[in-house]
This record gives sequence, structure tokens and C-alpha cells, in this order.
Amino acid sequence: MNSAGSTQQLPLSGKTIVVTRRKEQAKEFSDLLKQKDAAVLLFPAVEIVEPDSWNDCDSALEQLNHYSGIIFTSSNATEYFFQRVNYRKKSERIKNLAFYAVGETTESTIKKFGFQTERLPDTFSAEELAHTIARTNVGGKRFLFPKGNLAKNNVVTILAKHGAEVDDVVVYNTQEPLLNEERWRRLEEIENHADMITFFSPSSVVHFIHQAERIARIKNVAVIGETTAETARKENLNVVLVAPRSTAAAFADAIGEFYSNK
Repeated sequence: MNSAGSTQQLPLSGKTIVVTRRKEQAKEFSDLLKQKDAAVLLFPAVEIVEPDSWNDCDSALEQLNHYSGIIFTSSNATEYFFQRVNYRKKSERIKNLAFYAVGETTESTIKKFGFQTERLPDTFSAEELAHTIARTNVGGKRFLFPKGNLAKNNVVTILAKHGAEVDDVVVYNTQEPLLNEERWRRLEEIENHADMITFFSPSSVVHFIHQAERIARIKNVAVIGETTAETARKENLNVVLVAPRSTAAAFADAIGEFYSNK
């Protein structure tokens, strides 16, 4: 028991954490870190925009009766896909399909649009999700895979080996933010003050390195997801933490535990 008048230091007191999520998505995670007394530096490493064309997605939406399920490996793909579904007034036509999510955050986004998901994979990665689906006897079945322009085709390859057909359609593009004067100043802050850089996606790793390779290599790195971890390790970053679950709360807790145990 603490003595009278003493205070317990919060786990991230004196630590500065870089959040590379887009501003619209960063608030929850940033607030959780601040609750643990971290200083937060926001440096969005990606911009998300509509695809160059919706033709492939729209064509798939006209053939929904041919699909057994829809596979989602990111919350961004989920958001953009369902926005397009609503725009094209196809919500009623997807109600009988199975929905597959890579992890809890993506599952939560699917539920926001009123749909339930099949069982989540034990490990939150696109490859593990594909293997989980493959164990349900997918031979002869057809799946729709809305994705970003930089997503790998592992899902397509794995399910094809088990006799399934997967139509992958791009529903958003990931691009690198312009490196302007404000971002240069923020990179200087990161170099001088940051203790850890956090990444939520492989593309955020790639874009950050392109703009600040040297800084990325001299800082502790924490990530969500094995796919993101794999990308960071291939870039020789010092990955000290992979979140046990794909939620902002679990990620923030894991960072707090990391520094509490040091």
C-alpha cells in the first residue's frame, strides 16, 4: 500500500509516443496513451482516398448472388466497401453472405454497418484469416475480397489452393502524405523526443521510412498485426512489441506494460 500523500506513477510518464494513424482514426488511441501519461506526437503516415475507378467493385456488386462470402483484411476496406454498397443501394443483397474479418477492429467496423462476422482467426493476419476460411471446405465457392491498392494477394493465393475463387477489388488507395514544412518540423520533434513509433499497417511503415528512414531505424517500434510486424522487420526496424490483439485499447495497454516492465 502506498504511504499517505504518495502518488503512483502512470506507466507512460515521461514517454513520448508517435502515432502514425490518420487524424480521423488516431483520437481513440492517442487518448488512451495520454491516459497513461504519455506525450503523443501525431504524424499520419498515410492518406486514404477513393480508388481510381469503382468499376470493378460495382461489377461485383451486380453479381452478389454468385458469392458465398466477403473477406475484409482492414477497417479501411470495410468502410469504403460499405459506403459504396449503400451508395449503390445493395445492402439488402448482401445480407445472406458470410462476412470474414481479420481482427477485432475490422469486426467492429463490420458490426457498425449492421452485419455479423464468422469466427475470427487465432492470429490477426490476412494469411491466418485465409487459412481459417480454407478450413471450412471452400472448394467451388466464390468470395469477394475488397482491399486497398497496396494489399498483398496472399488471401487469393491461399484460397485458390483450396479450390476457391476470389475476386479482389480495390476500394481505396493508400498514398504518401506530402512532406511539407509542418511535417519536417514534426520529424525534428520525433528525432529529438520520441521514445517509440507505432504502426497500424504495412503501408504506414513503408511511407514513414520513405520520409524518415534514419529516424525509424533508431527508435523502438511497436505494431499491430503480424503482417505489419513482418514489413517492419524486413526494413530492419527495432520491433520491440507486437500487440496481442488488434484493438486500440489492447495496443495502448501493451505499450504501457512494455515500459512498466523495463
